[in-house]
Amino acid sequence: MSNLRTRASANVLHSPKRSSEKPGSSTGLRPKVDDLMSRDVQVCQTSDSCAEVARRMLEGGIGMLPVLQGGEVVGIVTDRDLAVRGLTSSEDPRAAPVERWMTPKVVSVEPETGVDDAIRLMREHDIRRLVVTERGVPVGVLTLDDIYLETGRGSDTGKVVLLALNQELLAAPIPRPPP
Repeated sequence: MSNLRTRASANVLHSPKRSSEKPGSSTGLRPKVDDLMSRDVQVCQTSDSCAEVARRMLEGGIGMLPVLQGGEVVGIVTDRDLAVRGLTSSEDPRAAPVERWMTPKVVSVEPETGVDDAIRLMREHDIRRLVVTERGVPVGVLTLDDIYLETGRGSDTGKVVLLALNQELLAAPIPRPPP
């Protein structure tokens, strides 16, 4: 993926800012991740137990947490990771560290990244959530739900996001059934 570069951690793919991006936010022609992301990002540590992480997710209504080790994002853990890996593991979730059940590959963007680029990354990696980082530190999360909710509001930002989604869908190859 030519538009991605590896950050300090080999597990983190990060979309760089593009020089062609216009400054500004939803008042400009190109909405930024910063305009739509959730800012109250909660994190967990690799050593936290899976049960504790699941409890925090349940209490906070959260479906994904970035996993940190030494202040660096080294993975993400989703409610699906906990459910699927938890049900198939012989380990006790009260004792198992989240590091064993997390997804080690993280795709992140910066707040200044265009929403259209974020949508493209989600599609390329078949993911629904992006960790938003500044200088490697998580500052937010952008989800497909965030994008969907903005398009449903009918705001100017939502209209531009919807246009970007439509262009991305139109550019996608149509899957053909096997012969």
